[in-house]
Formats: sequence, C-alpha cells, structure tokens
Amino acid sequence: EELKGYRIDIELTQGMGLADRKVNKEKLHRDLIELLNERTEWVIKLLQKYPTDLFIMNFKEVDNIMHFFWDRKEIVLDYFKMADSSIQKIYNIAKPDYLMIISDHGFSNAPTKFYHINQYLEDRGFLKRAENIKGRLYNFIYKFGVIVVKRLRFLKVIFPEKFKIKIARESIKDKIDWKKTKAYAHWYAGIYFNPEYYPDEESKKKGAEELKELLINAKDPENGNNIFLFVNTKWELFKGPYFDEMPDVVYTTTNDYRLNTNLPGKLIDEKFIRPDLTGHHLGALDGIIFLWGKNIKSGSRIDASILDVFPTACTLGELPIPEDVDGRILKEALIDGTYKEEFTNIPYTEKETQFLSEEEDKVVKEHLKDLGYL
Repeated sequence: EELKGYRIDIELTQGMGLADRKVNKEKLHRDLIELLNERTEWVIKLLQKYPTDLFIMNFKEVDNIMHFFWDRKEIVLDYFKMADSSIQKIYNIAKPDYLMIISDHGFSNAPTKFYHINQYLEDRGFLKRAENIKGRLYNFIYKFGVIVVKRLRFLKVIFPEKFKIKIARESIKDKIDWKKTKAYAHWYAGIYFNPEYYPDEESKKKGAEELKELLINAKDPENGNNIFLFVNTKWELFKGPYFDEMPDVVYTTTNDYRLNTNLPGKLIDEKFIRPDLTGHHLGALDGIIFLWGKNIKSGSRIDASILDVFPTACTLGELPIPEDVDGRILKEALIDGTYKEEFTNIPYTEKETQFLSEEEDKVVKEHLKDLGYL
C-alpha cells in the first residue's frame, strides 16, 4: 500500500532491452528529471516511516540519461548534479554510518555496426543453418525486413515490438539445424555447445579454448579492428550449483560492435536499430565504487570489483561474511584496526514450493501492476 503510485521506470523497454522506436528527447529529458525527483521523495518518505539498518536504492534514470544523451555532455553533467543533490537530501534524513555509491558499468559511444556471431560460427563449421521451410522463411523475412527498413526507416514504427523481437531474436531456434550444429550463440548470454558433439567435460574445455582463441583473433574484414574486448571460457569465470547452465564461452565486444545472432550471409552490417541511442556500455566495463564513513580512509583511491561490495558492506555492518562468497574486503579503503574480518559457513536450504491462494495472487498482481511490472 505504501508504494501505490510509485514509478520504477519510464516505459522505454520491451523484451529485455530498449524499444526500437523514435524518442521525443525533450519530453524524455523532462520525464527523467521528474522521475528522479519522484524517486527521491519516495525514498525519503520510506526512510522517515521505516528506519532501517540497510537501505539500497537504484537511480535507474541515470542509465537512461547516458543512453540517450551521451552526445550532450551538458545534459549528462547537469543530471549528475541533480542526482548528487538527491543523495544529499536522502543522506540528511538517514544520517547513515556509511554511504556507498556504486555503478555496475561505465559508458561509451553507442556501437555503429552489427557483428553476426552465428554467421561467424557457420563460416567456421560450428553451426549449420536449417534448410526446412520454416527456417528459410524466417531467414528471408529477416533479410527482406532489413533491406526495407534501411531504405524506408519510418516503417520501423509500423511493426509491433514483439514481432520485431520474434523475428530478430526468438526465431533463431528455427533457423538452426540442431542435429548438425556443434555450437550456437544466444543473443544475450554467450555460446552454448551441443552435448552430442561435446559429450564430456574434457571435450567441452578443449572446444571452449578453441573457440576462445578464434574469437580473440576475430577481425572486422572492413578495417581489421578487433571485434571482442575479451573472451573467456566458463571454467575461467563461473562456479557453483548452476555452473552447468552457464554458456560455455562468454565475451564482450569492443565499443563499435553489437552482436547480432541472425544468419544474413555476411559478418558485418550497419547497426540500423535504435538510432536515438548515442551511448552504450557493451565495452565500458569499468564502473565506480565510492565509500564514505567514519572508518573509511579519506582520499584513498584503490582498484576494486563490484564483487567486493557485498563482503565490504558486511564488514562495515559488523556482520560475518559467508565463506563461499565472491569478492574481497576492500581493506585498503578502511582505517587499520577499525574493522573485524569474520567469516561464517551458511548452509543452503531447499524450501518447499509454496503456492498463493487465488486472493493472494490477485493482490500480488495488483501491486506489481501499480509498480509498473505488469
């Protein structure tokens, strides 16, 4: 009830991404300022009514400002000043012992080219396209649609976003001959192996190293530039109970390229979607962590990872850190002798599945609708 009317975000996204449509930037700018002010007021109300030991908020609108106004530095800087002012207002109410400001990535110019990763896999013999009617039809629709949209860009707004997502992303499952495909790239996650060709751990590791080497050396045939900023096998990055569900090879492209999983018959193409996006963070991996508080060294500058936020926050809150946690305590930022390094074993528990009653389900859906999720 307390959050009725609260807006999480402006309606810009569709299907795990920003929608491909024309944006009124003047209105968007006003809306993002309004959203920042609204969020600040809501946070202050909650903190005044419900004092808490730990409070986390997400300035989601800062991300949108950078996406749409990266080429307008004065707008970006003014918005950051407003965000700073919001943080000051919240700080004055909460008066926390510690304040952490964190970003999970940086920003750079938006990519200008598509790199067709599955086309690359097909050219190298890892993937076989489907020759059935459905597969050929989807490939034809995509290639024909690209030609039309490039020549008559206004037509993009005619097609529903769900239709574009289905053709550009979801239809890949029908474009591939799975029995003859060794590996394929998911549009979001990475490259997955077909277990028919990689039946055991040893063969998967060998195949992943082979693909890693190929992708590291992949070049733009038009200018010789590197496509990938980094490439790793999952054995280098992941661990834990969901390890087997992770892609076998993961990567991040350099700034100028965005991966496209379609099979148009060529590796490189103009990125013709979302022309209003001038900023992106595909290759901008470096974020920030600001720490402030009574036991923080003033003016210290250190190397850190987003993985270090949780163990450091536990230490500042005088809580034990789970033994299997990723990351480390940022000791270089803490005054010597003011903190205790404590770890504990927290066993995982399997909870039985619980179902909501019809009435409870209705209430939850109403709240999700009010919050903008539905």
